[in-house]
Order: sequence, then C-alpha cells, then structure tokens
Amino acid sequence: MNAVYDITTGIIPLRLDDEVDALLHSDSLEKNGRSARLLLEHGGELRLLMVALAPGASMLEHSVDGPALVQAIRGDLILRAGPDAWALQPGELLSIAAGLDHSVETVGGCVILVVVQGSGELHL
Repeated sequence: MNAVYDITTGIIPLRLDDEVDALLHSDSLEKNGRSARLLLEHGGELRLLMVALAPGASMLEHSVDGPALVQAIRGDLILRAGPDAWALQPGELLSIAAGLDHSVETVGGCVILVVVQGSGELHL
C-alpha cells in the first residue's frame, strides 16, 4: 500500500473530512465491508492510516510489529484483545502494544485513524 504523502518532505496539511468521504464512498467499502488508505508515511517507520468499516463489519485477529494508536473518528468500534474489549466512540483513543493480537468490529459502521510505528507489513 503506497502512502498518499511521504512526510519526510516537510509540512503536509490533510483535510480528514475529505479522506473520510473518499473512504465512505469507495467501491472497496461496498464490496468488502472495509476500505483503508495509507495517508502518511515517514521512511516506512511511522505510518498514518484511515480505515472505514461498513455496519456489521469486522477485522479478524491480527497484530502489528510496532506499537499503534487507534482513534475513532466516526461511528462505533469494539477492539478485543484476549478476554478484554474496549468500545471506542468518536474522539476516543487506544494505545496497542507491539505484537498484541487484537480484532475489531463495528455495529453501525466506523472510520478510524491508526498510527503505526515500525516497518512491518500491514494487512488491511
């Protein structure tokens, strides 16, 4: 997945509402129940992604090589790790330790921002 912008080139403004609209109107969301876009990348070591999930969609258990931050932008999200679960609403943020297996699901659909540190492969 290629980033929209490489942040080693200076200051880059983003209009998150425009990115949200693009994901919510994408063919991928309609066909697969999810759509993702790598917005920013800094030398492969720091990445900012936006992910949209359709109502009732989920992402199976997975992990990332580095620590991650997940922020709800729109809708609802439930993140599960082992026996624990956290419900996120817009404006709420979770920190996830490197290598921690987790899954996500939504009831009414959601858009999230994900910041990932590390150069491991992303499976979205």
